[in-house]
Amino acid sequence: MIGQIKDRIWELLRDKEISLAMIFDDRSEILWHRGRQITCGRKLSKGGGYCSTPMFQVLREGKRINRQKCSVAYADTLGSESARLLDIKSLIILPLAGPYFLYLDSGEKTGFSDRDIAIFEVLGALLGGLIEGMRSGHTGGMKLAGASGAVTEIREKIVRYAIEEEPVLLLGETGVGKNYVAEMIHHYSGRSGAFVVVNTPGIPDTLIEAQLFGHRRGAFSGAIDDNNGLVAAAEGGTLFLDEIAELSPPLQAKILRFIDTRMYYRLGEPRERHAEVRIIAATNRDLNAAIADKTFREDLYYRLNCLSIDIPPLRFRREDIPVLIEENRSLLRGKTLSADAREMLQSHDWPGNVRELIQVLKAAGIRFDQDPIDREISNLLSRKSPGGESDPGNVDRMWEELRSGRSFWDAVKAPYLDREISRKDIQQIVQRGLRETRGRYIGLLRLFNMGENEYKSFMRFLYANRLK
Repeated sequence: MIGQIKDRIWELLRDKEISLAMIFDDRSEILWHRGRQITCGRKLSKGGGYCSTPMFQVLREGKRINRQKCSVAYADTLGSESARLLDIKSLIILPLAGPYFLYLDSGEKTGFSDRDIAIFEVLGALLGGLIEGMRSGHTGGMKLAGASGAVTEIREKIVRYAIEEEPVLLLGETGVGKNYVAEMIHHYSGRSGAFVVVNTPGIPDTLIEAQLFGHRRGAFSGAIDDNNGLVAAAEGGTLFLDEIAELSPPLQAKILRFIDTRMYYRLGEPRERHAEVRIIAATNRDLNAAIADKTFREDLYYRLNCLSIDIPPLRFRREDIPVLIEENRSLLRGKTLSADAREMLQSHDWPGNVRELIQVLKAAGIRFDQDPIDREISNLLSRKSPGGESDPGNVDRMWEELRSGRSFWDAVKAPYLDREISRKDIQQIVQRGLRETRGRYIGLLRLFNMGENEYKSFMRFLYANRLK
């Protein structure tokens, strides 16, 4: 995987005194670097950026990058002032795949031998093969199904972000596949640690910091054992913060500090801990509106938004629907879809996006015996949108579930996020509850089977979704 190959390249370079390894693209953007400090930021520069001047010297002297082999230059041919200042003995530029290249240079006393060059060529070929496989979707592992231009662009970003090591922000409606894209980035990055998912809406405010960073025994009421936390569990890997906008601003500040320093405190412990963890965050909310409302920190947004992917809803990329159906045809349990059934799926708006399509195919495979499945598939398609009219049947059903002991999060919020009920359905539920509590929102906690410590999360959900 990419991470292991990058580590191996750096292991071979470490004994070359002052050395630098970089992966860059044909737009001169640096995706990854390790070794000597560079002064040109994320962009290569023909001018003041020492990190790149030797490379441009190679190109100026006619040693242009050959797509079939590496380009090698030595100190006596580089002839540039920056090469002498940086004590560069030799450098290599290897074409990888598509627009990507690998740059390596060595210290003045230990240039690259023929054996070094051969090893780097093999590693470059392996790295290029991985990148090409990811770009084409033929790696044999995880892949993103779809034929639209939007999916092609997302695949390319997954490749780039798998090479990068900065945080990533995933944007898009519920059900578009943000979790899957996050896991793909982690998978292809080759990071040695685990992919750890934090479902932020499902953890009460009072517990989430302890869940994230861990706690010592006795740090708070109920902390009967030590807990290392999810950050520690993701050591060397990726921590995926699903619905990061649900976190409180004070906790957002701690996340920002961790991204910048890789340092954090366990609750009840005076010493700082270090964890080498990459952050990928996702949200279905409009973060600009959340910043304006003071519910999301602007500095965290800019730190995360350096690398971002906006995943469009399925209704905006209908050409992906046939591909997704084919990719998931096993869910139909051996049955097929008639032309009319396919047309219905193609024309549906999919308010629940890819997740809803998967559930419809799964339900069709279970509920229908005939083959091919025909127009009856329309009975499985949702007719509700998040802002649609209230459905009395939905309201009565949710009310009964709440009466039977299900929590508000399970009986109301979960189907809302899955686009099974509308905003007005929830407004009706809340209003019915307020009639029983005489207008007291705090009284809804008991009525809706929530704990006292969940009041802030409940009110934040109502405000964020314009339900109050």
